[in-house]
Amino acid sequence: QGMVCMQTHFVREPDGRQSWLYPEQVDDHGRSRIDGRVVEHGRVEKMSKARKNVVDPDAIVARYGADTVRTFVLFAAPAEAELVWSEDGIEGANRFLGRVYRLVRQIAAAPLSLPAASAEARALARLTHRTVRRVTRDLDERQQMNTAIAALMELSHAISLAFEESKSGGLGLVAAVRESTETLVHMLSPFAPHLADELWATLGGEGFLLQRAWPTFDPALVA
Repeated sequence: QGMVCMQTHFVREPDGRQSWLYPEQVDDHGRSRIDGRVVEHGRVEKMSKARKNVVDPDAIVARYGADTVRTFVLFAAPAEAELVWSEDGIEGANRFLGRVYRLVRQIAAAPLSLPAASAEARALARLTHRTVRRVTRDLDERQQMNTAIAALMELSHAISLAFEESKSGGLGLVAAVRESTETLVHMLSPFAPHLADELWATLGGEGFLLQRAWPTFDPALVA
């Protein structure tokens, strides 16, 4: 089990001792919010109350939401490796979920069309089924949550491009986009369950995704 690590901060006392500070006690200019002294930055170490290099989970959840925090922690590093806590990483996870949220709402509002056997639709179907295989193996066999989320990021980007093409090119992609989007939302649910269930309802789905069978892939499409 990898440890969660974070950089330490301290001010030096007249006798040479180090007085540790919480991250929120350091201002943007590198000074202590307590007394204005210059703050020195120590090593990146595992989070501990003694060194005060900790963050309040409740404050992070209140700011970004539980799904963003879950997604960041699972994406930032494999479970057995060290995780260096990063506010930038939290922002990145938040942007990803925001993009998925906006994309799914747009796709849900688009008029449905009959499936079309275009090359573009087949390519998106192949990528979707390959992603199902990859995410399923990453969760069940390899237990690598970070690479599973990376695969979902790639799929969401491909769906976004296909959706834009379907609006301009008339290539019959809408049905394929819709199917891939439903699969994406379902596979997102282990990482961002609240958002995934909301998007599932937006797409017209009923019940909770936790109660539905996990998506399967067609071996012929992933060969």
